[in-house]
Amino acid sequence: MKDLKKIIDQHTVDGVTDWPKVEEQVNVQINAIVLKDTAKATEKAVQDFIIDLKIEGLEKPEQVKDILAKAKTGETKFAADLAKKQAEADALVLQVAALTGDKDHLGRKNSLLAAGVTDPDDLDYLLFNVGKHVDETTPWDKALETFKTEKPQYFVPAGTPGPTTGRRVGGVLPGAEKAGFEKILEEKYPGLKI
Repeated sequence: MKDLKKIIDQHTVDGVTDWPKVEEQVNVQINAIVLKDTAKATEKAVQDFIIDLKIEGLEKPEQVKDILAKAKTGETKFAADLAKKQAEADALVLQVAALTGDKDHLGRKNSLLAAGVTDPDDLDYLLFNVGKHVDETTPWDKALETFKTEKPQYFVPAGTPGPTTGRRVGGVLPGAEKAGFEKILEEKYPGLKI
């Protein structure tokens, strides 16, 4: 309390003093003093505690004050190392996610090839269309089996030569009609194998 008389005079008008306002202003000043003393006491208690831990390089109050000031502003080596390690960890998480996606993609391509897809041009189309049916309740394998029954023209049974999409790849599917020129050549040259 620097000047109580001055505070009373500020809240006196025509000889009448407004005591509740005087009390309020006095309380504000007292609270500021207590708060300042509490902050100093807390800082001193933290310093004493750290010194009692006997950490190398933190034996003196000045050293502790310095490290606490740096910790408040984030200037410690630990904070810098932590930020660096966190950035490295975030980058690794992204790499793992990308590699997991690549692995899933390759696994799905392999399952399409194992299911009988022989035309490499169809792989991306089939990956997309089968992938549309995959959700929380429908796994890839089930969606593939469903798509296979709906669109069998893309899938050749194991051991069966022939096209999958109408393009000639190597043979003719059983029951498929031969091209017109093949019929003419067989009629003209009966022993010719096409």
